[in-house]
Amino acid sequence: MKTQISIIHNMARSGGTLISKCLGCMQDIAMLSEIHPLTFAEPFNPLTQAIKYHNLLSDKDIEALKARGTINWEQAIRLIARRAKGQNKHLLIRDWSHLDFTGTPWIDNPSYQLNTANVLKQYFDLKQITTVRHPIDQWLSLEKLGLINGKINIPTFLKGYLAFAEHAKTIGFVRFEDFTNEPNKYAKILCQALDIPFDAEFINKWSSYTNITGDVSSNGPGRATLSNKIRPLKRRDPSSELLQTFKRCPHFEPAIKLLNYSI
Repeated sequence: MKTQISIIHNMARSGGTLISKCLGCMQDIAMLSEIHPLTFAEPFNPLTQAIKYHNLLSDKDIEALKARGTINWEQAIRLIARRAKGQNKHLLIRDWSHLDFTGTPWIDNPSYQLNTANVLKQYFDLKQITTVRHPIDQWLSLEKLGLINGKINIPTFLKGYLAFAEHAKTIGFVRFEDFTNEPNKYAKILCQALDIPFDAEFINKWSSYTNITGDVSSNGPGRATLSNKIRPLKRRDPSSELLQTFKRCPHFEPAIKLLNYSI
């Protein structure tokens, strides 16, 4: 029988960090953040996170890894999963889905597939869920990032967004906007889908949770947190020019229809 692990998938600037902080701070959860089989680089190295964030690997494990000299990504996850199970912790992987559906600036030709899940399903029984955000709001947030700004256009972004939405529709999804309106309700839904125990104290712990990557603050209208409290996320008001650019893209309306968004 395969060991069970849980994977949450989200695109960049879609609220995934906030939601992952809420899940990661729950009791007996060991979360690896922005993990992907294409990279062992820091801070996305699963072994480093397992040690630094969760003390999952012993000194003996570390010495054995050093003596071995090399370990591939799949072997690393399998070792971490064994140690998490041995400590009665639930392993939760926050997939770095950006590499598969947007890519910029690391990947020129994203696969539009859930590669982390595709690799790990060979070894594990996977419990998966996706989280999503309205594409216009996500784009407005994404283009503020220095690494991204000017390096991707809206049609390319929406091509990846639609591909992700198709996976989300198949696997199941929670919209970030809904989560910010009713965090307790949707945290329970996420935990049920991921088959991890719900801890109601997350609402008091999430803001101080630091065992995570991607925790970049975002200022201005639409911000979903205020004074360490989750507040309802308001839709942003795009310019008429931006809205028309989205409407002209053939990927836009099919994507929002899949995720039950209006324009």
